[in-house]
Amino acid sequence: MPSIQSKVFPIYIDEISNGDHQQNHPNIYLNVLKSLSIHVPSIYSREFVNQQSILDISFKEALLTSTTSLFPKTFQPEILGYTL
Repeated sequence: MPSIQSKVFPIYIDEISNGDHQQNHPNIYLNVLKSLSIHVPSIYSREFVNQQSILDISFKEALLTSTTSLFPKTFQPEILGYTL
């Protein structure tokens, strides 16, 4: 494993909760919303897709993350930049 990858791998593992599903950042966020009585439909549901409160611009960062992850060697600096 190249040097930079071996150095950032522990950060990656921490970000995905070290294997503890309850400590995964999206799960923590959803639990906070639930504690505030804010209902968020499953991302796999039609209800989620049809939410009028989600603006198209909300998907811009998710699209950037998804597309750069398809070419990790090419976009390694960018991936490190928005991850760290």
